[in-house]
Amino acid sequence: MNIIKRTTVVFALALAAIAPSIHAQEAVAGGGTGGSLPPRVINEEELMIERLKAEPLNWFAGIRFQVGNPQGAFRDSLASIGAPQVGYGFDLNVGYYFDPVPVAVTLEGGVLFMGMNSRSQRFPSGLFWDTLKFETQTSIIPLNVSARLQPDIATWVFPYVEGIVGMNLFLSNYEITQTRFDVNRRQSENRSDVSFTYGVGVGISAKIADVITLPSQLNRILFDVRMRYLKGGGATLSNFELSSSNSYTFKSAPVSSTDMVMFNVGIAVQF
Repeated sequence: MNIIKRTTVVFALALAAIAPSIHAQEAVAGGGTGGSLPPRVINEEELMIERLKAEPLNWFAGIRFQVGNPQGAFRDSLASIGAPQVGYGFDLNVGYYFDPVPVAVTLEGGVLFMGMNSRSQRFPSGLFWDTLKFETQTSIIPLNVSARLQPDIATWVFPYVEGIVGMNLFLSNYEITQTRFDVNRRQSENRSDVSFTYGVGVGISAKIADVITLPSQLNRILFDVRMRYLKGGGATLSNFELSSSNSYTFKSAPVSSTDMVMFNVGIAVQF
């Protein structure tokens, strides 16, 4: 019985000794009162990232899929020479953004494919077999400079309006390639013309992601969509078409204006 009493006394003394430390730990874990969480501590790396995100990025470059829709007399002339009335292609651009001033300038070049065709055949030539390949292609190469009014909305959205000047190169080509073993012989014919263009456009770029390399590098990836109306001067349009006799027919037509609506969608990178 004495042993039980002594054990009870020892246990009570031990419990009394550790109780203050338990309450102290609960107070620390609970933030002192009410069981609230301690304030979040922002480390130096997070501060560095936030500073980088707020800095302006001046250079940008991009690649976009583009659709060209000729208008009026331009569209009618393409139909008269047997060429497609809509072109598909891509463009590349590079520019400088004067952020925090909401102005940007860009230099752009691309291609619109306005129709292509290809045909091959094999035929005996002495002791050997040769392959003849017939190809035609019609394309437009837009080369432009633009100036944009482009505000920066919290580094997330960049709407813009722009003015454009430049030129369109109109190219049409016919080529025959004769192949025997690994030896090629080519014969080709080309037509080209140029018209000057000017116009206006509207677009918007929206941030997809910030790519950060500490301590000091930030790149921003943007989704970009744009539409333009371009007024074009006169030009002579040309088109080669393959005939059933493995030759070609050539058609051309002068046109007084080469107006076109352009739609672009793609990716841009600020750096």
